[in-house]
Parts: sequence; C-alpha cells; structure tokens
Amino acid sequence: MTDSINPSTPLTPEELIKKTKDGLDVWPDMERYANEGFAAIDMDDMVRFKWYGVYQQRPKEGHFMMRMKNPGGQITSAQFEEISKIAQEFGNGFADVTTRQDIQYHYLTIETIPLVVKRLRAVGITTTGACGDTPRNVTTCPVAGVDGHELFDATPEVLEVTRFFTGNKAFSNLPRKFKMSISGCPIHCSQPDINCVGLIGVERKMNGKTEQGYLVQVGGGLSTDPHMSQRLGIFVPRAEAARLCEGIAIVYREHGYRNARRKSRIKFLMADWGVEKFRDELEKVCGKKFERFEEPQAPVLEYRDHVGIHPQKQKGLNYVGLSILVGRFTAQQGLDIARLAKKYGSGEVRLTNNQNIIIINVPDANVTPLVKELDSAGLAINGNMFRRGMVTCTGKEFCNLAITETKARSKWLIEELDKLLPEYKDSIRINMTGCTNTCGQAQIGDVGFIGTLANYEGQRVEAFHILLGGGLGNNRAFGRQIKKAVPAVLIPGMIRNILAIYQSEKHAQESFKDFCWRYSPEQLSHFLEGKLS
Repeated sequence: MTDSINPSTPLTPEELIKKTKDGLDVWPDMERYANEGFAAIDMDDMVRFKWYGVYQQRPKEGHFMMRMKNPGGQITSAQFEEISKIAQEFGNGFADVTTRQDIQYHYLTIETIPLVVKRLRAVGITTTGACGDTPRNVTTCPVAGVDGHELFDATPEVLEVTRFFTGNKAFSNLPRKFKMSISGCPIHCSQPDINCVGLIGVERKMNGKTEQGYLVQVGGGLSTDPHMSQRLGIFVPRAEAARLCEGIAIVYREHGYRNARRKSRIKFLMADWGVEKFRDELEKVCGKKFERFEEPQAPVLEYRDHVGIHPQKQKGLNYVGLSILVGRFTAQQGLDIARLAKKYGSGEVRLTNNQNIIIINVPDANVTPLVKELDSAGLAINGNMFRRGMVTCTGKEFCNLAITETKARSKWLIEELDKLLPEYKDSIRINMTGCTNTCGQAQIGDVGFIGTLANYEGQRVEAFHILLGGGLGNNRAFGRQIKKAVPAVLIPGMIRNILAIYQSEKHAQESFKDFCWRYSPEQLSHFLEGKLS
C-alpha cells in the first residue's frame, strides 16, 4: 500500500476545508460576499464556491467562471434564450459548450453571481454540483429520444439520477469529482469508457419478451493518469439504474482515497481493487446480488459528430446539428439559436460532448428555411472537417492551470489545415488541451495536443506534445505520444503531412485511428515529418 492511500497519512488541505464546512453550505456566504465585495472572500470559501459551479478566472483578480448543469445536454429554447441574455449582460457577450454537455460563462463578478444564479433557477437551470467534489452533470447521447439507432431513450434515468444527487448532502463530500454517463445509444457517443460510471444500454430476450437494461462500467477518467473504465459483468434493469449509481457513489464515498488529490478519483480505487472486489462491495451496499451478464461489446457504428441534417426516428422530423467553432458561441448567436429552435422546431436544443449544438424536431418543410436563417446568422451546419472535429479546453485565456492558449490557437489551426488540405473529407477528431490535466480530452482524439513549453529559435514558446490514434468503443485506446514539445508554429505542417500520407496509404474505409495503429511510433513520427520511411 502506498503512502497516498495509507489511512494514517494526513488528509489533504481540500479534505480539511470540506470537513470544516460542507461545500453546499457556502451559498449564504456567497450572497454575503456579493454585498461585501471580492476582497472579503475567505480563501477556503473560494474553494467551496466550486460546489455552485464557480471557479476563479485567470488571473484571479476578481472575475469568475461559472458552469451550469444541463442533464444530457437537453435545454429548451426559453432556457437557451435566458442563458444567452445572461451571457450578453454579464459574461462579456459569449459562453462555452463543454465536453460534459454543459454551458459555462466567464467574466462574472462576485457581485453578479447571486443574480445570475437566481435568473437561471427561474428557468429551471441549476449550477449546484456543476463543479466540486460532487456528482457532476450526467451525460447521454445528444440525440436521445430522436435517434433511429438508439436501443432506447435513457433520458428518464438521466433525469432521475440528476434529481437524486443534485443538492444531496449525502454525496456533497466525495473524494473528488464523480462523472456518470447513461445512454441507450449503441455508438457509445456519451463516452462510458472515460467516465467514473458508464451505463451502456442493452436489450435482451427473456422468456420471449424484450428486456431493457444496462451493462455497467466503472473507473474511467483522463487527466495525467488516464484509465479506461472496467466492465463489472452485471446486468441492471432500467428501473434499478438510479439505485445502482447511488450504490457506486457510496462505495466511492466510503473507500475512495482522501489523502492524496492525485489518487482520489474512483479510477484509482477501481484499479487497486479490481472488478471482483469492487462488485462484491457494491452488492453489500445495495443489499443484493446483481445478475452476472457479459454480452459482447455492441458493434460501434461509424463515428458521428451529429453535425448537419439528419432524419429522426419520428417520421417527417429532422435534427440539425450546428458546428460551433471551438465550442464558443456569442450571446447573439445563442439568441438566434433559441429563436430558430422555437420558430422551426419544437423549441428544444441539445448540447453535444464535442461542443456542438443541435436543434431537434424540425419538420421536413422547415429544414430549408431554418438552414437559410442559420447561415445568415453565421451558424454553420457543416463546416470543414477540421472545424467539426475540433474539441478544446478553455486554455490559459481563463484557466489558472493551463500552460498554453487553446481557443484562439484551435481557430488558427482549423484555418491553416483548411488552407493546406482544402479537399480533406475524412472524419478527423482533433483534441487540444492546455495542460496535462487534459480537459480537452487529448488522449482520445485521433490527433491530440497537450500544452507545454519549448525552446525555439532562441525563445521560450508555447508548444504541444502530439498524440495519435486515440479513440473509444471497440478497440478503444489512448493515443500514443509521438512527438514531444513541438513548437505551435510547426503543428499545421506536421498534421498536413500525416493526413496526406493517411489519404494516400489508408486501406478502404480505414479510420485514421486504425491507420495509426498499423504503424510504430517511430514510423508515425516520420509521417509527421513528411517522410514515408
């Protein structure tokens, strides 16, 4: 047993802060600080602000980021309109879509935070538990309920689990963040492999009847020490999904490591215990023995980004996916999306975990006028493949941990690659993150960038480690690091080189991920340099 998980090791500073006062109890203080001003804020309370989705924004001089919880990324047009108005009034005119189907603001002040939270609550949106050592936003397939491929719509379970955990003090002091994915989508687009808990929808025949339920995976996560989740080998009926999630959270709460933040995620507990011990403890907590069930991994269909026009399973209706440039939309674009979703659809908007936005329930006759108005508003429903496949974290523009800029650089990279490879049409997922915490999910991109610094032409410049071949689902794998500390200015040329070689050397229908795994790291390094050998 290492020191990091030894019960005799002192608790971390964060654990002591939580022990003194629960994070959920900080709200009255936040309201008080709104009157007293930024200088009055106690630093321990600043940590507790996270329980209401609030972080200090770089350079820690009075502005804050605030994240809200949007279960399954499902938002009404009325909610999206209010979100956009708040961004216009208090968030410097923009907001970001996150990789957990959330929306977050920047530039808020302590004086405005209570008002913003009150306005969000008035339209049914909460920030409670959006950050902090709590259950985070529950994700699902962004086209749940309308996708013809899905086995079933998991939205009822997503909402039940969300209601149970949000504001629940029994789970407001977990060892670290706790991420759940629940989906009936066979493509696994809600990424169960990298969630703390992943419920994967399955259907089976029992006594001549079709039974719906979930396979269960536990212990996934990225950051500096990435882990793929492990399958528990059990079947859980849909009606028991919420109780299962509660049981897993209890096991984590009681046994997760609290004396080293770097080892406190459930992925480390799962890795140390293994499937059998974790499952046994879970069954003790839940008071039942789960049915053993090991169905082979469902075939994962071709990667879909949900961008563009797609028929729904409801006859005569469509969903229209917008390619949001690096996940950031202006307040005016948000207002336009809300208006058009109501005018041409059913007034429902979906957020994707690759930072795009979808308008659903658009009748056939409304598709053309909707697309025309979206185009007039500068909202692309297609865009080039680099724009569609780009996922990026906040970067050092606002994040106190980031080493490199990401949003503006991602825009630049998209533009450069479009110039260098204007005819490129194959799917490509590019994930850029500003530090080793990998909020931009670099390890699961076809191409992943992790921010660092390097010496180049006599100067210390922003650079990136380059990873290739990441992906989830069947043949899941984290990308291999192929190049270290490449100056940012050299990146477009390197990616152009390897994509050109991929297009000339790939097998029929071969994905970029599979192409990368046919070659050694040394060969891929040569490809980045434009050499075939």
